[in-house]
Amino acid sequence: MAYDNPDYTAGLHPALFEPDVLDPDRLGSTPWDPPLAAAMRVSGRPAYEEALIEELLADIRRGSPPSSVST
Repeated sequence: MAYDNPDYTAGLHPALFEPDVLDPDRLGSTPWDPPLAAAMRVSGRPAYEEALIEELLADIRRGSPPSSVST
């Protein structure tokens, strides 16, 4: 799973707490998905991988992304 704009947006679901504000000066570019950085700047809110736990676990079950570590 490559973290992209749709993943970021999905991670913005309401939570039991008020998230911090993102510092736009600390946001880098996202060459794998240019709309991601733009969406982060517009919303100004952090997103959390925990909101995508089902998708992340599905990636692990599939063995995706493939491990780049050779044994």
